[in-house]
Amino acid sequence: MVEDIFYERMMRRSDPKPTYSMTTHIDNLSPHYTNERFKKPQTVWGAEEKGINYDYSDRLWQWNYDNAKAAAELANQNATRNTAKWCTIFLEHYFGKPVQLRHIMAGFNISNGYPYQIFGYRFVEA
Repeated sequence: MVEDIFYERMMRRSDPKPTYSMTTHIDNLSPHYTNERFKKPQTVWGAEEKGINYDYSDRLWQWNYDNAKAAAELANQNATRNTAKWCTIFLEHYFGKPVQLRHIMAGFNISNGYPYQIFGYRFVEA
């Protein structure tokens, strides 16, 4: 009985169901390295689109750590982690202009096991 419940929970977590809700918790936004499915990035929110910008979360932190840290702190104050709203606030503060988040993929780095996200977005004209 307990094993069945555990297995069912693992299957739900490992099979992401992409959504477009800005406030719903995104399952598998930071997948564990033991989940083989995420060796290649998987869509966890939205859908792939042509003509939008894609950036890896770890690259954003590498390019400007202080800005990313400030953006994460602001997002933590204004939204729940692991939601598209949090990611949107993070990206808007990071870039300093409005963005429309369209797609999020998640995976993990095979060499070190750390998870990453890939944000698909477009800048919004003010």
